[in-house]
Amino acid sequence: MIGVDIIRIDRIEKLKKHKTFYAKFFTQNEYEYIEKKNFSNNTIAGLIAAKEAISKVFKTGIGAKLGLLDIEILHDKNVPYVNMNHDRIRKLATQKGVKNLDISISHDGDYAMATSVATEGFHIDIDEEMISLLPKRKANFNKYDYGKVLIIGGKKGMSGSIRLAATSAMKSGAGMVYIYTPKNVAESLSQTLIEPIIYSVDEDSDGQIADLNTTEFIDLIQKMDAIAIGPGLGKPVIAGAMLKIILENFIGPVVIDADGLNVISGEMSLLKLKKNVYITPHHMEFSRVSGKSLDEINSDREMVVTEFLKKYDINVLLKGNNSLVINRRRKYINQTGNSGMAKAGSGDSLTGILVALLARKDNFDMLKLATYIHGLCGDLAKIKLGEDSMTASDLVEQIPAVMKEIRNNE
Repeated sequence: MIGVDIIRIDRIEKLKKHKTFYAKFFTQNEYEYIEKKNFSNNTIAGLIAAKEAISKVFKTGIGAKLGLLDIEILHDKNVPYVNMNHDRIRKLATQKGVKNLDISISHDGDYAMATSVATEGFHIDIDEEMISLLPKRKANFNKYDYGKVLIIGGKKGMSGSIRLAATSAMKSGAGMVYIYTPKNVAESLSQTLIEPIIYSVDEDSDGQIADLNTTEFIDLIQKMDAIAIGPGLGKPVIAGAMLKIILENFIGPVVIDADGLNVISGEMSLLKLKKNVYITPHHMEFSRVSGKSLDEINSDREMVVTEFLKKYDINVLLKGNNSLVINRRRKYINQTGNSGMAKAGSGDSLTGILVALLARKDNFDMLKLATYIHGLCGDLAKIKLGEDSMTASDLVEQIPAVMKEIRNNE
């Protein structure tokens, strides 16, 4: 995107006669620069032309959406550049997919001319608290230091769920990702997923996990730093036993989502076995787990979840608009995300992000951070594709950009 503007320099002398001219047209920083240039008409004309050129890049013109004082032209050794940190510029840049604005100012006889060129990309406004929460990376770390995660799930016809979760975990920084899934899913995943280690287990007539060698299973889970269970799991007969073994024998954090929540809803006593459990239901799933109606949850979700937590000392992410992240001691309302994320598989991508972060640090902050990152991925996907067309896979594709931006802001 390009914006160009030309202004006659002799117009400036007339504008200077107005008492409010400088206050109306220029920020304090710009005024100080003009003062250094001895209030040169050439300098003033060039700055005004630059502001007009930038407004043309965004196709707003100078007006209510983008005023003269919203556009600040600064200088580094007399080379002009645009202050991208102004609220309205940042907002428009995000909406339009603009990472930066280059500006050039020139003079030719009686005219000053400015050209602004938008660099395509995505300017992401990162919450400072989230920057501080992301676990640090160290040069002398190896793959084991960045966490070993196990994702349990998958059934015939539902390989996509665990694929999304595993890919999200890898892209969110997990050092090693293990998948525990039935043979038919393992065969499908092994054709396209290169990085994860896949454990193929026997399946029943419905293509679900059918058998469990308790000794081998306990040995496997105890080697992990974090476990997620549920994506595409279905309703295997042994699901309850599997989850009970995990909660009784694994000391690390456990994420329960999707079909894992269906298992819990039938055996709520399992949630009293362990405190570092993280459940990530949407409203319908939480209705099944809590026994509360959708009307009760929608009327006062915080009250309903708080009552639930009096019985079960765990961590809850109630997904939806402004997702609620809460336990007995802390609460966080997420502000990222949009309605385009209401698509099949979106929760699986969140599960992958969360289990990867928990493998590094087992605490409430990682649940906050995962929710924030997931929503921000949705906001980037919205910019690129729109809310109607974005998919869960598109969310996963945004994880590297979000993680990179957080690191760049450290």
